[in-house]
Amino acid sequence: MSLEAKTLRWTSPTDVDDAIHVNGMRDFPFDHEGLLDSMIKMTTQLIFSRERPHNTTPILNAINRWRDENRFHSAEEAQTILRELLQKIVTQRWNEVEAMESAWLDHLASTRICCFCAKPDNIAAWERFGDKHKGIALRFKSSETAGTQSPKQVEYQKDRAYLTTLKEQLGSMLYNRPVDVVKRYDEQLLKKSHHLKAEDEWRCIRSAPKSSSENGIAHDDLPFETEDLTGIYFGVGTPELTKEKFQKVAKKRFPKAALYQIKLANNNFALEMEKIEPQ
Repeated sequence: MSLEAKTLRWTSPTDVDDAIHVNGMRDFPFDHEGLLDSMIKMTTQLIFSRERPHNTTPILNAINRWRDENRFHSAEEAQTILRELLQKIVTQRWNEVEAMESAWLDHLASTRICCFCAKPDNIAAWERFGDKHKGIALRFKSSETAGTQSPKQVEYQKDRAYLTTLKEQLGSMLYNRPVDVVKRYDEQLLKKSHHLKAEDEWRCIRSAPKSSSENGIAHDDLPFETEDLTGIYFGVGTPELTKEKFQKVAKKRFPKAALYQIKLANNNFALEMEKIEPQ
């Protein structure tokens, strides 16, 4: 971002610090062969289960017909024949799964995010995003002008996030259940590993049909209004020259923005804020 230009940098989800999580979503917890094997196993179970399937989908209708005809005499026999019968269905479904990956990459290319933290005294955030306590933090109010009117809280979890699952794909083939991963796109951008939970991150997401790039990193620099910036925080180790520079900018460009010095708490591993007067 640039204080003097009054712009916020919105970055491609593939270029943020934790992009490994976003880029990892293009993987799937199954491959074509695994999908076929699981489909064969599930179909075999339905053929030999005690109760008849009640839904009326093409595959379930075929299963009920095979049951009525006693088409298969053992699970082994069924699995051998089903591998050939189901190959085309599974291949068609796998092509749709690969199309999901392509659509996801297109979405990432035309999406920008701006990341924030809930509180300015967050040690983990200062360590990772604040130049190891030598940078500055800025406080913004929610603003439609700056595009920050609807920040969403990041969800930290132990399980990896995927665009789709094996269970979901089996349900689509067997029961014609709809799979609409497009509705989950922004939701997926709000998932991160649980080991980063201390960051307490919030994100704003926007579409970006046009953007620029710098060092191969796609981004948009969007303007914000003077009143959108309400506070400037100097880290525990922010150099004096940096403080002087930003105080001059603040005095000239953001006279209503409050200035704070972050300090180490006396008796525990925590940070405290002290309001300071502009120089």
